[in-house]
Amino acid sequence: MGQALKVIKFESDEKSENTKSFKKRYKSKISSELVPLTIAATFTAILGVISLILEVKFYFQFRYEIYLARLIPTIVSFLTLIVLQTKFGKKQNKVITHIYLLSILSSLSFVVYHLPSLYIYNMIAAVLFMLTLSLFLYWGTVNQTIAAGYFLLIFGISAVTNNLLLDSGMNLYLFITTSFLMLVISIVASHLRATNKTLNKSFKSANHQEESEDSNLYKDFFEESVTPFFLINLHGELQNCNSAFKEIIEVQNDADLNEFNFFNDFLKNDNVKNHIVKKIESKGKVENYRIKVAKKDKVDVYLMDCRGKSIDEEIHLEGSFREITAQYLKDKAIISELETLKQSKKQNNNVIPSISNESNKKSNVISKMGHELRTPMNSVLGFLTLIENGLFENEDELKEFSHSAKLSAESLLGLINDVVEISKIQEGLVDIVNTEFNIRDEIEKLTSSLSPHTELKGLNLTYDIEENIPERIIADQGKYLQILTNLLRNAINLTETGSVKLSIRKKYISPGKEKIITSVEDTSEGISNSELEKILSDNNYIKDKDSRITSGVLHIMICKELLSLLDGNLSASSEIGMGTKFTFTIDLESGKVEEDEVTDDGIIKRVNYKVKPKLLLVEDNPISRKVEQKLLQEAGYDVDCVDNATTAIENIKKGTYDLVLMDIELKDMNGLEATKIVRQLSDGNGEIPIIAVTAHSSMKDREKCLLAGMNDYISKPININFLKMTIDQWLNAAKVN
Repeated sequence: MGQALKVIKFESDEKSENTKSFKKRYKSKISSELVPLTIAATFTAILGVISLILEVKFYFQFRYEIYLARLIPTIVSFLTLIVLQTKFGKKQNKVITHIYLLSILSSLSFVVYHLPSLYIYNMIAAVLFMLTLSLFLYWGTVNQTIAAGYFLLIFGISAVTNNLLLDSGMNLYLFITTSFLMLVISIVASHLRATNKTLNKSFKSANHQEESEDSNLYKDFFEESVTPFFLINLHGELQNCNSAFKEIIEVQNDADLNEFNFFNDFLKNDNVKNHIVKKIESKGKVENYRIKVAKKDKVDVYLMDCRGKSIDEEIHLEGSFREITAQYLKDKAIISELETLKQSKKQNNNVIPSISNESNKKSNVISKMGHELRTPMNSVLGFLTLIENGLFENEDELKEFSHSAKLSAESLLGLINDVVEISKIQEGLVDIVNTEFNIRDEIEKLTSSLSPHTELKGLNLTYDIEENIPERIIADQGKYLQILTNLLRNAINLTETGSVKLSIRKKYISPGKEKIITSVEDTSEGISNSELEKILSDNNYIKDKDSRITSGVLHIMICKELLSLLDGNLSASSEIGMGTKFTFTIDLESGKVEEDEVTDDGIIKRVNYKVKPKLLLVEDNPISRKVEQKLLQEAGYDVDCVDNATTAIENIKKGTYDLVLMDIELKDMNGLEATKIVRQLSDGNGEIPIIAVTAHSSMKDREKCLLAGMNDYISKPININFLKMTIDQWLNAAKVN
C-alpha cells in the first residue's frame, strides 16, 4: 500500500526566503560599489608589474626612484584587492578608494618630478584613469570632487616644482584643459546618477499609481492598526509610522516627528542599537527582541520584530512592536517566587534530612528504570509514526508494524504494573489473603498462558508436581502465582535454546509443619556469582551508581518483597554456560480434599460444545467493549454486549447465557451490587457463572468479588489465553453440574 507524502511550505519557510532575498539585495548593493574598484585595482596591479619591468630598464639612471614609485602603488593595489574581500573592506570601501587613488596619483607625480619629460604622458594617463573610474564609482558628489582635488593638487605641485608650466605653453594648456575636464566630468557623472535615481523614483511612482486602490486599502490598515508599525533608516530617522507607534513614542506633532530619532530619543542605548544594526546586516531581520524603554515614571518592555528593507539603495528597518510589560512583571514575580521556594526547600532538606533518605530507595528504583521504560515507549511511538505516515509497503507490513507496537505496549504495561506493585508493597498497601485453591489447575493455567512465548522462541516448558503435594492447598493464591510468574518470565527471557522446567515438591520440617518448595530451572547462559549476589541483594543495585535496574532485576525484587510478606525465602544458583535455578519456599497448609465429580467414563473431561457458548459481556467503556468482544468472538464464543448493570440483569433473567463477564466500575451501579442482585434470582438463573473483569488488581478487590458471589476474577489488561482457559473451566464445571 503506497502512500504519497505532501510537502507543506510553512510561514517560517517564507520568512526565511524573505530574509535570504533581503540579504541578497544587500550584498548586491555592496557588490555594485566594489566591482569598479576591484577592476581598477586589478588593472593597476598588472600595469604596475609591467612598469616595474619596462620603465626600470629604459630609465636606468633613475632605476631606484622609478622602481620605488611603481612598487608602492602595485603593493597598494594588491592590498586593496585583499582587503575588499573582508567585512571591514566592504564596509569601509570609500576610505580604501581614497587611499588607493592617492597612491596611484602620488606614483605618477613622483615619476614626473624625476622625469619631467614624461609629464604629459603621466598626466594623460592619470586623467583617463580618474575619468574612467569616476563614471562607475557610486560614492557621491563630495567624494568625487575630493578625488578631482587630489589630481589638481598633486600634479599642480609637481608642475610648479619643476617649472613645467612656465617652460612650456603646451604643458600649461594641457594642465588647465585636463583640470577643467576633471571637474566637468565629476559634476556630469554625479548629475547622471542623480537623474537615474529620479527616473527610478518616477518609474516606481507610476507603478504605484496603477495600484492606488490597493495602496489606499493598505494605508488604511496601516494607519488604523492597533499594532505599532514603523519604518526608519539605519541612522534612526523616522520615515513612516502609524498612530499606534506615535502613542508609544509619545509624539504626535509632525514637526516633532521630523526631529525624532528612534535610537537617540527612544532606545537611548548604543549597545541595543549596535546589536539591532548588526543583526540586520548579518541576518536581515530581528525577531522577538526584548527591549526596555525608560519613561518618566516607569519602564516599559517591548518585543520588537523588524526586517531590513532596501529603499533607494539605502537600508531601512521595517517592523512592529508588542508591549509585554504586564507579562514581563508577571514572569519576574513567578521567577522570584520559584527562587524563594528553592531556598525554602534547601532549608527544609537541611532541617529534616530523614524525609529525603526514607524516600531515597523508592525514587532510586524508578530513576534507575528510565532506560527500561523509555525503550518500549520509543518502539511504540516509532511504529505508530510509521503507520500514521503511511510508511509501509503493503498490508502484511502494516500488520507487522501493528503487532510490534502491540508487543512493545504490552512490555511497557508490564513494567508499569511491576513498578506500581513494588511501590504498593514498600508502602505497606498489600495484605495477605489466604484462600483454598487447586494448585494443579492453577499451574496448568499459568503454563498454558506462557506457552505462546516459549513457542515463539522454540523452548520446551514443562512442570513436575510431586504426587504427595495436596491437590488443594491454603495460601495467598495471587501472591504465590505472581512470584512464580515473575520467575518463569525471567527464565524464558534469558533462555535462547533448550528448556524451562518448573518443579514443586514438599519438604518435611517437623510434625505438623511442612513447606512447599518451588523451583524454576533454565538452560540459559548463566549468571556470574558476583552478579547473582547483587540480584539477591537489591540494596546493592540501588546504591551502585553504575547499575541499571532491568525488568528482570525488578521481577526478582518483587519476588523478594512478596516472599518477605509470606515469611518465605528466595535462593538461587547458577553455572556459566549451563543455566540458572531460582528456588523459593513457603509454608504448606493443606485444604479440604473434595471428591471429583466424574462422568460415565469415571473421569472429569472438558465438555466440547456443539453450539458456541453464549456469553454476556458487561463493559461501559466503548473501546474496551469492542476489543474484548472481538477477542472473545475469535476465541469461539457467541458474545452479547451491554454497557450497564440494569440491562445486564434483565438479560440474565431471560436465561439465555452460559456465563457473564462483569466489569466492576459501571455507570448505574457497580458490578458487585449487580452480582448480588443476580444471585437473589430464584428461577435458577442466579447460579450462572460470573467472572469479574476489572483493572483493580489487589487481593482485597479479589476478595470483595468472591464475597459478592462472583465465581472468579481476572485483571486487565486481558490475556486472551488465560481468559479462555478460565471461561472454559467454569463452563465445564457448570455443564457437569
